[in-house]
Amino acid sequence: MTARGNRFLSVGDFSFNDVSNTQSPSSATQLEPQYGHPPKPHLQLILDLTRLALRRPDRKPARLALAAAQGGVDSIQVRGKALGAGELLDQALSIIRALRQERLSVAVLVNERLDVALLAGADGVHLPEASFSPVWARPCKELARQAAVEPVSAGVRVRYREVDAQRREGDTQRPGVDAQRRFLVGRSIHSSLGVEAPGTEDLDYVLFGHVFETESKAGTPPRGLSALAQVVAVSPVPVYAVGGIDPDNAADVIHAGAAGIAVISAILDAPDPLQAAMALRHAVDAAWKRRLGSMSG
Repeated sequence: MTARGNRFLSVGDFSFNDVSNTQSPSSATQLEPQYGHPPKPHLQLILDLTRLALRRPDRKPARLALAAAQGGVDSIQVRGKALGAGELLDQALSIIRALRQERLSVAVLVNERLDVALLAGADGVHLPEASFSPVWARPCKELARQAAVEPVSAGVRVRYREVDAQRREGDTQRPGVDAQRRFLVGRSIHSSLGVEAPGTEDLDYVLFGHVFETESKAGTPPRGLSALAQVVAVSPVPVYAVGGIDPDNAADVIHAGAAGIAVISAILDAPDPLQAAMALRHAVDAAWKRRLGSMSG
């Protein structure tokens, strides 16, 4: 399901035409977002399974996700570009199960793989800019809605015990999908052009970066705070900043207009992921309070 160029796209009953230098904090213009102000800033962990396995093989993804959730993250984006669909599904299920057992209301999204997100009963999907046009946001949500209400075919075989137990008890919904839950769709962007594409208004958020220098984008100049502020000014949906963000500079992106932040190494590589998440939560919340105070003043 890849949208490239100007090809005609179709999914089920849906058809669409696809339209597919860092500055100091003081120099970034704080602009009023079109979508207003959410009640609090969003904190997302991008749980890169490949990176975690290479850098910290001693850490289990589900346990790390649990620590981050307890530390205050609002959502976890599970990313495993080097993993096969089956392995990614296993990891996503493990993470979702761990969070639900602890009754933590943290949304879990799967990067790129809508099929895995639906099978795992995830809360949403995150679309890479290079792979998906935002016109896919609505069909993604509609497919999630259909997955929640359509009965499972008698011929479908699912290998997870909890799903088999649900079916024996007469539950005819698809594995793990909650019909009442809102299915989220986010998308990565790298310039203000990314929020001008048709369908962007149907997204729940866009992820802009990289804002600061970061090891994962070595050799590529950061886009900076002014570019972030420009995206915020024209985006119809909340903008989260990503790239080199830590507790020391998180306030800068909030003051530049971001509705939240997403991090990878700030939690994955931290000696104590729980404390790292708590520090980020405190940093963005304090910056958010100051930002709202300055606007009301």
